[in-house]
Amino acid sequence: MFENLEILYENNNLKASLVVKQKFVSKIDKKLLLNFINANGIVYGIDEDSVNNFLYLVKTKRIEKKPYPIAVGLKPKDGKNGEICITAISGEKKKIVDTDIYLNVKVDFRELIKEEPIVVEPNDIVGFYIPPERGEPGINIKGEIIPSQDGKDLHIIVGSNVEFINNKFVSKIKGALKFNIEDNKAYINVIDVIVIDGDVDYSTGNIDFPGTVIIKGEVKSSFEVSAEADIYATRVFCATLKAKGNIIIKEGILGDKLNNKKSYCSAGGLVKANYIQYSKVESGDRTIVSRYILHSSIYSDERVDVLGYPGKIIGGEIIAHLGINSKIYGSKSGIYTKLVAGVPYKMYLYYEQLLNEYAVIDKEIKAISFYLGNIGKSKDELPESVETLNSKRLLYKNRLVELKKNIEILKENISKYMPIKICVKECIYPGVEININGIRMLNKNRKGNGCFVLDNRRREILFVDTF
Repeated sequence: MFENLEILYENNNLKASLVVKQKFVSKIDKKLLLNFINANGIVYGIDEDSVNNFLYLVKTKRIEKKPYPIAVGLKPKDGKNGEICITAISGEKKKIVDTDIYLNVKVDFRELIKEEPIVVEPNDIVGFYIPPERGEPGINIKGEIIPSQDGKDLHIIVGSNVEFINNKFVSKIKGALKFNIEDNKAYINVIDVIVIDGDVDYSTGNIDFPGTVIIKGEVKSSFEVSAEADIYATRVFCATLKAKGNIIIKEGILGDKLNNKKSYCSAGGLVKANYIQYSKVESGDRTIVSRYILHSSIYSDERVDVLGYPGKIIGGEIIAHLGINSKIYGSKSGIYTKLVAGVPYKMYLYYEQLLNEYAVIDKEIKAISFYLGNIGKSKDELPESVETLNSKRLLYKNRLVELKKNIEILKENISKYMPIKICVKECIYPGVEININGIRMLNKNRKGNGCFVLDNRRREILFVDTF
């Protein structure tokens, strides 16, 4: 009776269908069909409506040679991992109650890097821990249990200024919220914060603070701000900022070209600003600029991104280990701009320092040799005695050997291939030098959208158009 009917099993026995091999004319009732289904091992998830529909199609002779689903198992549901929900504390709402956990949205911790930090008061609830959920096992059409995975607990490191009570994170002090999550580990703390309502100038003096510094105004010329955590300011003019965390500037970082004075910013984390002009910036993370970088030295252990409007990098030197991304590079007038990627900036700067020292010492050796080789021929007196000059030349030569050895080691490390890109979103003008893994090229023609990449086999920089 069922010679022309078979069972198709799918998705690891989570689904079964009746398959008609050829025209099916057998007269069967529901009981016989269910016995056939059960005899083939299907005991769970049988859909009565599907069975009835199949019988109706057989009876009305509309059955076709195709699968007809008749049973579906229950998929296992893995439990959710433990999560942290950070509460968004605004000016209108300073206090959080337990029921608010359902109103908060989890955020990527990088999105917490805003123009100003989240400042909390003592006893504020700054976040909740949502424990992991147990998984729900499934069952296939043969009645076999399918195991599930339980959610994993999140390893939480709670700082000294936060108390963890009943899955709530409560601040002990007034300060700035710090939150980070990576590799199933979370860190949450409240850092001491000092708020300067105006400018950093003669009224405040230099600032050295073991926490976060928030400056509502400008850091004035020649003043210094140091912080163990983050620095937030509206503007920086010919000043020095040093932070072990992030440096976030609402407007810009400015130097004074006429008086040859620069701003200097050094951050263990990222540096973020609207624009940077005639300044030097060092970042242990990314450097993110909205508008432009003009005649500045930008050094980043990760990336440098300039993607706002107009999104320009003009002049100066950009060294970013993991790549550079900007709309426009250089200018119509051909202002020299240097872009370096694929090498840690400290290594590259040290390499250049050794090259410069090598050139200076080599010049000194040649000058000494010239003096010693012209004794008696020139009326000019020797700048030093022959013995002193010979001694200096020997020391210089020994230093030159040492420098050459170190330069070769650094050169080998710099040339190690990394799949790095220097991306152009709009255009790049002539006069921009590209350096990837120590291979250099000078851009001679205006180019549009694309990326500079290193062909490691040929050791040549290529420009790949983006269509």
